Amino acid sequence: MVDEDDLEDYLSYCRRLIAKLMEVEDIHLFAVSAKKKIGLDELTGAVEKDCLQRAGEILEGSVKLKLRDVVSSALTQITLYRTALNMTGEEFEEKFAAMNECFEAVKEEAAAFGQEFAKNGNMLQAQLNNFKNQLSDKVQELFGIEYHYDLPVVDLGATDAAHDALDKIVFDRQVEELCRELSGTLNTIFMYREENAYTVVRRINDLNRLVRSLAKIRTELSE
Repeated sequence: MVDEDDLEDYLSYCRRLIAKLMEVEDIHLFAVSAKKKIGLDELTGAVEKDCLQRAGEILEGSVKLKLRDVVSSALTQITLYRTALNMTGEEFEEKFAAMNECFEAVKEEAAAFGQEFAKNGNMLQAQLNNFKNQLSDKVQELFGIEYHYDLPVVDLGATDAAHDALDKIVFDRQVEELCRELSGTLNTIFMYREENAYTVVRRINDLNRLVRSLAKIRTELSE
């Protein structure tokens, strides 16, 4: 049996550790057991009180996190664009062709996987995350930059009763959209390769300024 003083010291240590990881001054831990219905009223009351007292702050924090994600996504696209524009035409065309081969491989694998797990939404979501990682890895391999995607958490042990579980139709569409989005970015860059050197250099300089501005905004949002 755990001594009460030892338990209190352990909980105090946990609070300090979690607060440090979350970069906040302090946290409050709730002892909750849904099975025994212990602590649920206290937790619910604290959440409701917090929402009422700090609604504006919570909303601001949520918007801040979302804006940071949007800025990070924009930086990823722009960095890819800038990197590709610095390549020679021949080098870019080779990488563009390799990327198209990757798209075809992903679509082929998705077709087979969708047939096998058509009724398992959690497996479909997990595989969609896997395709995002495959595309990210290929961009890293070919262009030397990190290309980020949002990766929803998947609980493979849960049932598919959740309303947001993927079905095969949505899975197929999202795989197609993944490839089309990245391909569209590359196609846009490819078209700009036809312009004269002065235009390309000017565009790179503009992108450099934009990247610096977005990076500054991202840093401010992370503070």
